[in-house]
Amino acid sequence: MTDFDENVSIVIPVKNRPSLIQETLQSVKAQTYPHWEAVVVDDQSTDDTRDVVAEMATEDERIRLIRRSREIGGAPVCRNIGWKSARGEYVVFLDSDDLLMEECLEQRVRYMEDHPELDFAVFGARFFDEVPGDKDELFNVPTEENPLDRFLKLDLPWQTAGPIYRRSAVERIGDWDEGLGCGQDVDYGVRSLCHGLQYRHTDTVDYYMRVGPSDRETLGDGPWSHKRLPGRQKRVEATYRTLDETGNLTEDRKLRIAGNFLHLAKCWAEKGKADRARVAWRSCRRLDLVPWNIFYFVDRYLEYHSTLWARYMAYYMCKRYPSELFVSGFLIGRDPTEEAKPVGEYPLQDYRNPYRRYAFILINGPVGYTIRRLVSYLGLTSAVRFVKRILQL
Repeated sequence: MTDFDENVSIVIPVKNRPSLIQETLQSVKAQTYPHWEAVVVDDQSTDDTRDVVAEMATEDERIRLIRRSREIGGAPVCRNIGWKSARGEYVVFLDSDDLLMEECLEQRVRYMEDHPELDFAVFGARFFDEVPGDKDELFNVPTEENPLDRFLKLDLPWQTAGPIYRRSAVERIGDWDEGLGCGQDVDYGVRSLCHGLQYRHTDTVDYYMRVGPSDRETLGDGPWSHKRLPGRQKRVEATYRTLDETGNLTEDRKLRIAGNFLHLAKCWAEKGKADRARVAWRSCRRLDLVPWNIFYFVDRYLEYHSTLWARYMAYYMCKRYPSELFVSGFLIGRDPTEEAKPVGEYPLQDYRNPYRRYAFILINGPVGYTIRRLVSYLGLTSAVRFVKRILQL
């Protein structure tokens, strides 16, 4: 067998991104591995995206353009259309704004050839804004922690384009969930792990993940914008069903799923939507994820979220309740020189620490926080600074 006897299909959904998809396809065309096909599924773009891809397809027959003809659209729909029409032995799902490093496909195919027992292998990404190399930060790295548990606490071990799958593995995992407006890569990753597929998470970084901002085409709403929260809740509920149906739902994982609902509820509460926050949290009771005392206390916390009293309730929650209830968020970046460690071991005010939302009360403690509030309320800030200066003399 020669180095290039195998074939890999790259499935790319796209909508209204003519400039970005052109860059993405250029990165595919620059691959040192020649035996690939790019299956671009256009989600009925309303600009010249389709024309741009069609022109590139005439220049390189390895690029195939498919227009989504089904009534329902979205990235998961397009991915399903794409992989079912793919001809390669291997499948890579690539977003329309990310880029492959030149040796990406060559390394991945060779790795799978060297490990025929694997159903898929995972590779890492480097963040960038506009030009590869403009950020010195990696998208997560492998750790000793179970990747399924990392998905559950939103410390994502890999993103959409990270794995290369054998086609047989994709068939076992099944379709991308077309009912999920967001969080589809989390759902797909959880299902790939729960179906018992053999995999290996490598240390190799071989693609660039765009985090924006871009002044050319939209990169979509922020991951925790209010528009995305209903979709996030559907994803959490889908994760619960997957774990339950495959026998992977342990007591610790119930708490982690509850932590996902609490994270959603906090997002709603911080947007002034206490009622929506409590609806999200009440899913925990419906699914029997937490004991009654925890459920009731957190429900009251969300009800009083905009009041001073909620700050003291938060302190009690962090000190008394299991750490699995507190999760951070998506897009976990890591310094390449930084040793990988569990999310909870980062400094309290680091965005990767799940307790960061409660840092204001945890740092000062209830007494210190009360004093600071009184000083601020009584307008004594200047007086306190004056006394501090006197004491330092």
